[in-house]
Amino acid sequence: MEALVCRKLGDPTATEPGSTESPVEVRKNHPIPPLTSDTAVRVKVTATSLNFANYLQILGKYQEKPPLPFIPGSDYSGIVDAIGPSVFKHFQSLYYRSYALSFVIFNQDFRGPTHRRRANQ
Repeated sequence: MEALVCRKLGDPTATEPGSTESPVEVRKNHPIPPLTSDTAVRVKVTATSLNFANYLQILGKYQEKPPLPFIPGSDYSGIVDAIGPSVFKHFQSLYYRSYALSFVIFNQDFRGPTHRRRANQ
């Protein structure tokens, strides 16, 4: 899958895109995440965004400081790609917080400000 990976802290606008000096890189063959539990749901991301908070994370100036390397992001929408064997709700598409990547995993019991459309609607 394709993913934007922050490999070190710094200003991504201070270097040329694709430079080895850039704190971020686009990885074209980042591994697709496996389902992590029987109730996991994997979403193929069709749209995502990066915002100022993500820029601050890459700079190392945001209150949440994920360990390096990390995949920055904020929102996504996508199509359900795979579900664990114990998932009883099948969602066709959804959107919520995400990262600059092609797939995301969440638990079916996840609750948050998300729009979900069931496949049978």
